[in-house]
Amino acid sequence: MIKRTLVFGTFDGFDAGHHGLLEQASKLGHELIVVVARDRHVRFLKKKEPVNTQKMRLARVQKDPRVTRALLSDVQLGTYHI
Repeated sequence: MIKRTLVFGTFDGFDAGHHGLLEQASKLGHELIVVVARDRHVRFLKKKEPVNTQKMRLARVQKDPRVTRALLSDVQLGTYHI
């Protein structure tokens, strides 16, 4: 049985905290799936513009060798259809 770990985040300005999160999360299962917040959700939740676009943030997370799969969050905030 494959154990999957799922984490959510903005991942803007990919820093040591992001690396630490992915490192710890990757140890909890065989696969690590990362959901990156959409720009409109960052604006709504953090009340500020993201530094990098959602496409840029997603591409950066996808390059991390610990990440099995990375995708953008659902279009509607608070739904978990991914």
